[in-house]
Amino acid sequence: MLGQPLAVLPELGTEPGDLSLVKTGSSGYLTSSLHQHLQHMGTEHVIYTGVLTNACVTLTAASGYDLGYHGYVVADATATASAAVQEASEQMLAGFIAEVTTSDHAIRLLRGSAVSGSAPSTSSVSY
Repeated sequence: MLGQPLAVLPELGTEPGDLSLVKTGSSGYLTSSLHQHLQHMGTEHVIYTGVLTNACVTLTAASGYDLGYHGYVVADATATASAAVQEASEQMLAGFIAEVTTSDHAIRLLRGSAVSGSAPSTSSVSY
């Protein structure tokens, strides 16, 4: 329902210490304090999931790229209106903005075994 707050799916859960932000527009960076929190945590790599791949996910990943983050868009953890739009979004993102990857690879990233140098922060942020 428009204007109603949304919640994280119970299956995904949250952990103590997780950060929850309100995003009021298309980009998670431009319409919340996400960037400030990530800077404070020393985060360099960001994993993106969510809907709509061709809108909010893309705009957030693009903003993150502009801010200097190395982004990973998890293809099997994003969605949009059709398979064709999803594929086109992934191709556009992979060409410049972020690495398009899988959930399995994202889990390895979070465990620190798939990134040379610093691994992504294991704190989760939902908005």
